[in-house]
Amino acid sequence: MAIGVQQSDVWEAADALLKAGEQPTIERVRLHMGRGSPNTVGPHLKAWFRTLGERLTGAPTSISAPIPDSIAQAAQHFWDLAMNEARTQWQEAIAQEREALSKEQEALANEQAHLAAEQKRLEQRETDLKAAIYSAREQAAAAQDRAQALAAQLSQSEARAQALETRLTEAADRERALQEQLHQLQGRHRDELRAAEERHASHERRWLTDLDAQRQTARKLQDELEEARKLASQREEEHAAALAQAADSNRQSEAQLHESRQDLARARQQITAQENTLKALEAQQARTELAAATIQQNLQERLAELNQRVAEQGEQMRVKDQQIAAQTDALSRLQLQLLDALQALQHKPAEKAAE
Repeated sequence: MAIGVQQSDVWEAADALLKAGEQPTIERVRLHMGRGSPNTVGPHLKAWFRTLGERLTGAPTSISAPIPDSIAQAAQHFWDLAMNEARTQWQEAIAQEREALSKEQEALANEQAHLAAEQKRLEQRETDLKAAIYSAREQAAAAQDRAQALAAQLSQSEARAQALETRLTEAADRERALQEQLHQLQGRHRDELRAAEERHASHERRWLTDLDAQRQTARKLQDELEEARKLASQREEEHAAALAQAADSNRQSEAQLHESRQDLARARQQITAQENTLKALEAQQARTELAAATIQQNLQERLAELNQRVAEQGEQMRVKDQQIAAQTDALSRLQLQLLDALQALQHKPAEKAAE
């Protein structure tokens, strides 16, 4: 089991360095011993400096033994160097901490700028998507209006076709009525012809006259029937042409309606896709904002921690400065005591001589 650095080890190393003409510092003592941490060596080295005057004289400061000026000056010089090095180390540590804090604050500012730029880009993307969705909705509304107009045209075409169908039906009814009338006339003619044949013997001349009249009537009716047939055929042809035209118009309207429905379906698909994209972007924006808030909170916590560390180190520096001031005061008192002791030693020979 390793044994920790003791006060005697530090003092022996400091004495060896002092005898070698070197200034005992924390790093030199650690290098001389080959072990020990600054936190462990530092307090022992301070205790060594506090007792340096007593150990150099070989007795407590109250003993009136003369202290050479060179030793007192060397002790003061080493003490000043030690204090200056301690201050330098603390100032370097504080400077390093402040530099690290400055770098972290700069990184925080860069991260906040990046987050602000990302937020602005997402807002611009959202604005563009909303404009695209609005345009797609307008296109869909226009396509729906065209589809409704085409549906109205198709309804009108169907109404015209229905009217033509009605007229064709009426013409067919009139043709059937004429045919029925012709059949009736032919039946009446046959009846009359039969009656005339029965009266042929006695009424041959009258029969011939009546037969001629009936033939003329039948011929007239036949001509009327033929004219009705021609008229019905013409009307049927006109109706067929109208039906063909209506069918072409219906096919064109249906094609336009189908195209409009396809446009409407594509527009709706585009709207759905853009709305899904907008939702995805909104979710991404929410995640980005959450990540940014988390990063900002972490950075604020880190900044607070660094500020607390700086405050703690400042407090430690203040305590160290107080300790250094107290040690300086103690050294000053020690110097005054040494001067008093030297003056007392100088007065004693004079008093003995006077006696």
